[in-house]
Amino acid sequence: MAFAEFNAKNLPEARQEFEEAQKIRQAALAVDPKHVKLRRDLAKAFYNLGYMDMTAGRSAQAEANFTSAIGLFQELATEQPEDLDHRKLLGICYRLLGDLLGDDRIAQKRQCYEDALSRFEPLAQQNPGVVEYQTERAASLLSLSNLESQIGKCRRGFAQHWREHAIVIRSLPLDFPRFRATNAIWR
Repeated sequence: MAFAEFNAKNLPEARQEFEEAQKIRQAALAVDPKHVKLRRDLAKAFYNLGYMDMTAGRSAQAEANFTSAIGLFQELATEQPEDLDHRKLLGICYRLLGDLLGDDRIAQKRQCYEDALSRFEPLAQQNPGVVEYQTERAASLLSLSNLESQIGKCRRGFAQHWREHAIVIRSLPLDFPRFRATNAIWR
């Protein structure tokens, strides 16, 4: 139900439902702390709460939720490296956390973007037919190049990241015709 509330923009009710579900998951994990599905669901809910907080302008809460999601997804990705979804969601959480951090935390922002990119590079290279991995890699490259441009540092790094981003973005509509038809940027 929380997803329906979130999609309907009824954020207070969605938040309440997510938080109630989190309490249930955490209580169940107290009994079985290694239960993979519960930990995955807990991590996904932390991600969703972080995203809701970020869109509502609650940066401190969003950071705490993304950080919790990162910790859980990191554990899951280490324990189950064959589960690509854990690795993908870990990368997304790192990128969003980087987007969230203020300009007074440049080193942490850069680290988040580099951590995101380090998750998406192998996913994109090992799975060239998965458009989501390609677009997330491109988004991470763009975030990193924008950061480096913003701080006026690492001109070579900026140019390199920007070129890599441009190559990925240009190839998407060629490699994925459905991507072209469904994304306004290509129209």
